[in-house]
Amino acid sequence: MEIRKATTEDIPVLVEMGAEFAAYAPYPVEYSKDAASTFLRALIDGGIGVVFVGCEEGVIVAYLAGAVYPLWYAANTCVAGEIAWWVDPDYRTGGMARELVRSFEGWAADKGAAFVSISDINVSGEFSVGSYFTRLGYKTTERTHIKEV
Repeated sequence: MEIRKATTEDIPVLVEMGAEFAAYAPYPVEYSKDAASTFLRALIDGGIGVVFVGCEEGVIVAYLAGAVYPLWYAANTCVAGEIAWWVDPDYRTGGMARELVRSFEGWAADKGAAFVSISDINVSGEFSVGSYFTRLGYKTTERTHIKEV
């Protein structure tokens, strides 16, 4: 297992993995490979965030993307927020997710973040990853609700 920062050469693979996430996620939107590619390039090259990839035998099988931003009500306190992450179902045991999260936490600390925020999406009525985050030391602080308008 190898965890490293993504490069622009990784974008095509990440875009395809993003399509897997979009098919899995409960968001009623059409996935745009162009939009995903543009956004990933901004994270990787634009200095606004980071993308970590998890590799097995040189093949990317997971990623975690995020950025650091100030709290709107406490400008001197920054949060590192996960924007997107995906671990191929064949690699969801064995520590890949944990190592991605730990890498993101280390990056966040280096960038001056006081907290890391990671989402747990609702799939078929289940928040299946929440207990995993609890074991990693996270606590639930808010839930997000969506509604089409």
